[in-house]
Amino acid sequence: MPFKKHEAIDAKEYIFEAFKKLLKDQHYDKITVLDITNQAQINRATFYLYFKDKQELYTIFYQRYMKQIEHILSALKSPTYINKKIELYTTTPLPPITAMLSYLRKEKNVTKTLFGDTGHIKVLRDLSDLFERYYLFLYNKDRPVRFIKKGKTIENDTRYILIALVGMVVRWIEDDMKRPVDEVAIDFVKFSLKL
Repeated sequence: MPFKKHEAIDAKEYIFEAFKKLLKDQHYDKITVLDITNQAQINRATFYLYFKDKQELYTIFYQRYMKQIEHILSALKSPTYINKKIELYTTTPLPPITAMLSYLRKEKNVTKTLFGDTGHIKVLRDLSDLFERYYLFLYNKDRPVRFIKKGKTIENDTRYILIALVGMVVRWIEDDMKRPVDEVAIDFVKFSLKL
């Protein structure tokens, strides 16, 4: 008997949830399709109905994760933040940065897996792109000529800032996300203003 529409959606979500649960205890390379189907309590045929293989599941899972981060950071382009000076957030956390850090912490095992050796460079590049698209937009609005100094180009200084901010987040993740997100969010803005 074929799945009803809502059952099909549930099956796909069960697969994502099973994969997420498995990432808590196992490295991506050690997880098999059989592990995923057992955890999701579905048969292998159902898995292959939605995904070509484990790599495709991982790719879609990763895209969903990054889409959530993008959704959170996109709030930085709202009038709420555009109409305020970024310096205000050196004493009070910038809510979208706090929300992003909270999401990374909530998905701690997934975050550690994605920022670990599986796809590490791609994750850093993608996070850097999101910071460039959303945070630097807000950061640069009050300082249009700030970067034109000592023969440096805007592009090189922007890359430097992005690398430093991503590095800050990675360091927080490597330290097991122990520091409070509000504190890290404030330091995020303070650090960018020192550059």
